[in-house]
Amino acid sequence: MFRSSVDMVSGGLGSGNLEAWFQNLMLSAGGEKSGGEGAAMAGWKDLPMELLLRIISLLDDRTVIVVSGVCTGWRDALCFGLTNLSLSWCTNNMNSLVQSLAPKFTKLQVLTLRQDRPQLEDIAVEAVANYCHDLRDLDLSKSFRLTDCSLYALAHGCPRLTKLNISGCSAFSDSALAYLTSYCRNLKNLNLCGCVRAATDRALQAIAYNCIQLQTLNLGWCEDISDNGVTSLAAGCPDLRALDLCGCVLITVFGSDGGIQRFLVRLRGRPKSGYTWIQHEEMPSIDPDLLEYYRGFTEPLSSRSTSFHLGRVAADTSAR
Repeated sequence: MFRSSVDMVSGGLGSGNLEAWFQNLMLSAGGEKSGGEGAAMAGWKDLPMELLLRIISLLDDRTVIVVSGVCTGWRDALCFGLTNLSLSWCTNNMNSLVQSLAPKFTKLQVLTLRQDRPQLEDIAVEAVANYCHDLRDLDLSKSFRLTDCSLYALAHGCPRLTKLNISGCSAFSDSALAYLTSYCRNLKNLNLCGCVRAATDRALQAIAYNCIQLQTLNLGWCEDISDNGVTSLAAGCPDLRALDLCGCVLITVFGSDGGIQRFLVRLRGRPKSGYTWIQHEEMPSIDPDLLEYYRGFTEPLSSRSTSFHLGRVAADTSAR
């Protein structure tokens, strides 16, 4: 299985080149000297595990997969020592590559599978969920082919997730997302940008109930989100620091003139869950300095750059 993985990505890097590199390493270390300590190291398999892990830490992700086929020593070092892997460079065969590597790299904590064009299918994510139970950070952005089956698999196989990026995964449903959050309760960073079916007020209520440690949430272009969903987040996620509502047209933070109509704030001296909506006309008597700060965002929307995040609410804002 590892040999097939090497064939997918080697791009001409053969074992001969690696052997030549090893011989140069041995010569520079005095391995050819008779009686020297290096004389006992005849090949890759003789390198100490600590040295293998150190070498692996210096390699790029593509080379890591290539060298995994050198010998059992390299393979074992990778299996037990590799915690961070990105396959975003893979423009072909990512689906097969993930299925091949997941059973071996069981200690992964960070896995990036971002794609420029859709490759991943549910079977690959299911392989990750079946073997990589220590996963903390997973990027599946632009995985247009994935269905709810992937979220159900991750819910059971990767409950330790703290960061999940499924932006652009437009096929996921809100019921599958709610199910995921009922198992992955340690989520702190969640990117749902463009998840038009998954990001609904119902899903936000589930997130608010299950993910009380949530700190950042991207809901960009999720057009079904309304004030009710945002209010649920404010009440259930006391540590929320950044909430991106770019393109969420149902949010009524802005008035028809492009100015801020109301603010989501937490009053000092209240419990962390004590968020409330404050109307614009109430702000001068509550916190004039805060109102002045936000007036910097009140020029007409048509004059703003496209990078401006319409409706972005800083959920940790406090009023006096």
